[in-house]
Amino acid sequence: MVVIRGNHDAANKMTNQLRLPKNPDGSDILLDAEQVDRRVFDDLGIVVHGRSYRTRAETQDMTIDYLPPLRDFFNLGLLHTGLSGLQGHEPYAPVTPNRLADKGYDYWALGHIHCRGEHNAPGAAPIVYSGNIQGRHIRESGAKGCLLVEIDDQNQTTTTFQPLDVARWDDRCQIDASTISHRDEIADRFDRFLKAALADADQRLLVPRVRITGETPQHSQWVAQQAQIEADLQAVAIATGGDQVWLEKVRIKTLPPLSGHLAPGLDDDESVEPLTGPLDSIETVADELRHQPTGDMSSWFEDQISDLTRKLPAEMLTEEANAIDPDDESVDDWVDQATAELWSRLRGTTVAD
Repeated sequence: MVVIRGNHDAANKMTNQLRLPKNPDGSDILLDAEQVDRRVFDDLGIVVHGRSYRTRAETQDMTIDYLPPLRDFFNLGLLHTGLSGLQGHEPYAPVTPNRLADKGYDYWALGHIHCRGEHNAPGAAPIVYSGNIQGRHIRESGAKGCLLVEIDDQNQTTTTFQPLDVARWDDRCQIDASTISHRDEIADRFDRFLKAALADADQRLLVPRVRITGETPQHSQWVAQQAQIEADLQAVAIATGGDQVWLEKVRIKTLPPLSGHLAPGLDDDESVEPLTGPLDSIETVADELRHQPTGDMSSWFEDQISDLTRKLPAEMLTEEANAIDPDDESVDDWVDQATAELWSRLRGTTVAD
């Protein structure tokens, strides 16, 4: 077995380190951090090339010093890298797929990116992220595990995914509310989704997020009823999945029907009136807030919350109010809820359970 250190367990990190046992032949499992390491497994016909991180942020191309491939062996390259061109990740040990292909190895096994995927250069050997073995949050949805690699006599590879996760995040449940007129139908659709997802989960804990989308005349009502809808879906989760399901979150992302569109359940001569006056102004401001650059709204909203909480009497402040830490998605939810509440008040209506 061979292992390389990455940014989270670099050689210079001042943390208690787990001492790994040695291989049966007495060799260390961890590859060297001071220089490129090469381990030859004569009995398997495999040589592994790799290097551990010395520091948390290795910002140079570490493959420059990787050794040439050994003839008559299967050459496997190990690298913890952000891989140049991938968005949304720290660019540790940046390198392009073409650069890796130029090394002449038979297979590159990459770490750092938690999403499984291949990034082969055209006509070159596989360059593969196996992903992490356990999703940590809803943005790491789907099956997680490892790749089993079979090697034939021509050093060609076949990979098979082996799931290893014990809990599975699932962000696939999107319910179109444009044809729904009652809350019970939302619960029914979630129940159908859940039964299929549980079959795929193979006895693992399932952690779904539900998004309710589409244009609907019930937009204001349902945004204001977020807590009740979430309680409905939690009841479905318990009834259908028992202790195998934990409802992560419900996001209500519906919209009011656009002017001139027919709302579900209305007759042909009952088209939705265009927004005018205060209602139009509210929707315009809300739309502007929803389309602010990523990050700007979170800091702005945090400032507004802080200003409001300073004005509240001490006895009204709760731990929950003091612990508000908005992200972009939660700010969008708050904008939607505030918009729905204002719509309801201006129309002189109340939201029924």
